[in-house]
Amino acid sequence: MEHAGTQRADPLGLTALVLTADEQVIVTRRSLTAEQNPGALYLIGGYALPPQEDGELDHLQEIAREVEEEIAVTDLVASRSFAIGLAYDRIFCHPELFFLTVSRSDAEAIMTGAEHAPDRNEASQLLACPLAAFLAGHTSLGDVPQTWSFVTARMLLARHMLTTENAAF
Repeated sequence: MEHAGTQRADPLGLTALVLTADEQVIVTRRSLTAEQNPGALYLIGGYALPPQEDGELDHLQEIAREVEEEIAVTDLVASRSFAIGLAYDRIFCHPELFFLTVSRSDAEAIMTGAEHAPDRNEASQLLACPLAAFLAGHTSLGDVPQTWSFVTARMLLARHMLTTENAAF
């Protein structure tokens, strides 16, 4: 690489919509001590690590890493996981890649297992929101602010479902 030692000025942000086997979306409420968006509704995400020495970045592997770190889910179905959009976060000034990823586990198992996640402290609450309610903008925490990435992910997923003939995941 020509500039191997340099840092990226605009790291790639990643947001994962984790859909459970029982068609729930895992939603988090950020910790009040979180650096970005404290107390707001959020999905799973973070920043992609720099590419390996070969210069290749495996986006799905990076999403899986974030999901494992934040909610200890390791059973994502790669063949049912895909990018649903790319947008620019004007608040934190970086591109954000949005993925829909499907877990083989149901919501209850994920909620229970998440207690052992390495970065579980990033969220003060975990919620399982029915897919239809998520798309309609309803969560059990209706009065809590929503992050830009949360709102954008919902819009991108709704658009994807409208433009896909087979919207079953």
